[in-house]
Order: sequence, then structure tokens, then C-alpha cells
Amino acid sequence: MDRLFEQYLITGGIPRPVNEFFLRNSIDSSTYEIYIRSLIGDLARWQIQEISIKQILRSISNKLTTNISWQSIVKDTDIGSHNTISKYVGNLEDSFVLSTLYSIDISKKNASFKKEKKIYFQDPFIFHSLRAWVMGLTDYFNSSLLYLGNPEIKGKLVESVVGNHLVRLMYNIYPSDVFTLHEHVFYWRKKGGKIEVDFVLKSGKNDLFPVELKYQNQIQNSDYKGLYTFKKGILLSKNKFDVTGNYVTIPVSLFLLLI
Repeated sequence: MDRLFEQYLITGGIPRPVNEFFLRNSIDSSTYEIYIRSLIGDLARWQIQEISIKQILRSISNKLTTNISWQSIVKDTDIGSHNTISKYVGNLEDSFVLSTLYSIDISKKNASFKKEKKIYFQDPFIFHSLRAWVMGLTDYFNSSLLYLGNPEIKGKLVESVVGNHLVRLMYNIYPSDVFTLHEHVFYWRKKGGKIEVDFVLKSGKNDLFPVELKYQNQIQNSDYKGLYTFKKGILLSKNKFDVTGNYVTIPVSLFLLLI
């Protein structure tokens, strides 16, 4: 499972790069550029300048997994309005590039839309394609391998993958033509910012369930402190498996298989 997960972090779930990788052990640059050209076509229909989206995607890829505001993206771009940033990110969501998670107010069990957000890419292959594009890189495949070769930043892509699969999970549980991820998947940060949970799922009965990712070799007791607030939860590890009371620790590759 770990080997398959490592391969997924390269190919994502898009058939053509998957087939190329397993046939040749690499992915041709033209395959990455097919996806990039598709997005450029969307930008033309939206009448959005390519440079604006490049600046936004560069900012988001550099801030992947961190809490950000629209204004913090404004500072990284030539775009003067946070409303424009919000609109363009919405366009990228509609094009299945990004997903935005909002902080949850656990007392009201609703999203806090004015607080900082977390923005994730919906697929690893999409991430590698667009990251190389906005960074001006031309060797797409090797740039993806170099990215994944850094354990710290690799964990950021793993978190993005987990976020996308939790959104899929909640859609499968509550399928609807008007499904809104902002009503089912959140992150949580305690006031003061010292304790955080990567993902919080809300059921149709308003029950909250936390999922924390620690993609690292060693798990410490302190890694569970965010889950303690909810008195239950799942901690996703790199390789540790454990069940203690209401807390389950499970390797992320196995968890993704199960959901």
C-alpha cells in the first residue's frame, strides 16, 4: 500500500499519466502540458489574465497547508482586491483545481467564513503540473520527484490528498447535486492558534469528527492534543497503527484505501 501511495503522489488519479508512468516509469512533458492548456482555455472563457492566475497559484502552492487569508494572497500578487482573489479562487474550484476549507466554530458547528482558510489542490498530478508551470520549470516529471524527495514539503502534498479524499468521502455519504464541501469538511484552530486539527467532518446530525495528519516517522503523545478537544478522533500516521479508547492511529495509505 505504501508503494502504491507513493506512486499516486506522482501520478494522481488521472488515467493518462497513470498509464504512462506504469508503462515507462516516467510521464512525458506533453502530458502535463495538456492539462495546463486546458486550464488556459478555461481562463480565456472566464476572461481572466493568465498572469493573475499564475500569481495566485504560486502563492497558494508556497502556502500549501498553512492558514491564509485573501489579503495574504493579495500581497503576493499584482491584484489589488481581495474580492477579486476570492472570485478567481472560486473559478479554480469550479475547474476542479482547488478546494477551500474554512475554520469551524465548534460551538455553532458552522464555518467561520471571515477567518483564515486552507486551500488544497484536488489532485497530485494537477499540483505538479501547475506548480511547474507557475515556477517556470520545464522538466515536469523530475521537478515532481524533487518535490517529493523533500520529506517536509512532501507531507504538505499528503495533507492535500487527504483533504481531497475526505471531501469525496463526505460526498459519497451525503450525495447531492448541490453538495457543498463547506457544510461538511472544515479545519479547526483553537483561539490563540496553539492547537489545531487538520480536518473536522460534520455529519447530517451535526456530529463532529476530527482527523489529524502526522506524516512523520515518530508519533508523540503531544500529537493527539487537538483530538483531545473532541474526545475522539483519527490520527493519520506514516506507518504507526494503534487503537487506544476513542483514538485510532492508522497509516495514511491504509486509511485512504478504506475510505
